This record gives sequence, structure tokens and C-alpha cells, in this order.
Amino acid sequence: MKVNGDAMDNETKIKNFLNSNHGYILTSDFLNLNISKPLIKKYLDKGIIKKVSHGIYIDSNLLVDDEYVFQLRYPNAIFSYQSALSLLGLINESPKTK
Repeated sequence: MKVNGDAMDNETKIKNFLNSNHGYILTSDFLNLNISKPLIKKYLDKGIIKKVSHGIYIDSNLLVDDEYVFQLRYPNAIFSYQSALSLLGLINESPKTK
């Protein structure tokens, strides 16, 4: 049985992790912090985090960076051509999607 101190300790752990990890936290990070999967929904409901993709959450006060989320989901992906030029700031337009 958890007492209120444990719950606040978990919230503190989550907020500290978010601050040191660009505002993002993965399900595996929750588990490494000894926070069980069912508690993730509690923190979603409390508005501490929001879900951006399967297993990827962000601080609810931040905007989602789609390219960063893509890289988290697909760590072996390589940006090339117009995407790479746009990310490097070498062209002013964003890549078009079809």
C-alpha cells in the first residue's frame, strides 16, 4: 500500500526525469524509475504528462517535436535529401508529404 509521500516522490521523479530528458519519457523509463505501467494512466489523468505515441510521453506543458518523436520511435532512421537539408537549416521549406 502506497502512502501519499510515495505518490509525491513518484511525481518528483517523473518531473526531474522530464527536466533532464528534453521533456520526454518512455514507458521503459517509467519502469526504470520503479513506476508501474498502471500508474502511467494516473499521471496522464492528472495532466502531468501526455501521450504522443506508443510508449512515448511528453511533459504536458511542452509542444511535441514530430521529428524528435520519429527519431525516438525509429532510432535507426536516417533523414536524407530535403528532410536533412530542412533539419540543418540549409533550405527554408519543410519537406512536403504526399
